[in-house]
Amino acid sequence: MIDTIVLNSPPISEELAKIIEDVSVVRSGIDFEVGEIMYRFTTKQLKGTYDSSIRINIKREKYVSFKDMRTLKKVTEKIPCKPYLEIECSLHKFFLGHNIYGGSDDIKNQVLILINFIENEFNVTLPYYEEFTVKRIDYARVYDLGSNIDIFFKGFSEVYYPRRECLKYGKTGLYFPGTYTTLKLYNKYEEFRKNDKKKLKHILSPTKLKELQDISKGKLRIEVEVKSRKLRDIYKELPTVKDININDIIKQF
Repeated sequence: MIDTIVLNSPPISEELAKIIEDVSVVRSGIDFEVGEIMYRFTTKQLKGTYDSSIRINIKREKYVSFKDMRTLKKVTEKIPCKPYLEIECSLHKFFLGHNIYGGSDDIKNQVLILINFIENEFNVTLPYYEEFTVKRIDYARVYDLGSNIDIFFKGFSEVYYPRRECLKYGKTGLYFPGTYTTLKLYNKYEEFRKNDKKKLKHILSPTKLKELQDISKGKLRIEVEVKSRKLRDIYKELPTVKDININDIIKQF
């Protein structure tokens, strides 16, 4: 199932950017010696959804790569550009409020509903959803190990990994960071109890919350975060929503 996704919109007008900024939280860093804005980003926590951690930023800079004719080396620089949106959220949690079970592989339909939701929230019209660029996409699956889940993590506690650094989160998680992909394995029950439960207790009844927590027991969740560099490696450039073939992402998993 698809979990977290990061989307960049095509360029938008300054008028549209201002509408979103006016109803959002704008944060800036200023160099007071010269009076210049060092950085600026905009966020808005959307309501009307299970998961409040939908992040929306207005950006006015982008990275551009070119060949330096003096050194003949590839150089990447950040340059000013027309404003655009960067949206990040867990599609799984956006629809269900949790990522214990369920979820979908249908990226187009999920992004369509997400963009429609944001349009309604801001009362604006955004660019066509299929033209949004996919900057990151996470794919995950959940396995029911029952009472063997503790044995699973204990079995990996003394393993040596020659090709990747492994970060261990106590006895309940393994994390393999990388520049192309990042792999995460964790006990969903422990993660739900520590994080998701705090958000959902304001939305769900105690009975429903306990039901979800009980379902999460013994569940091993494995996630692969496919980053920009890997997406460029697969598609030659960052793909749009219409370009993504979910089977390409599943192969990375």
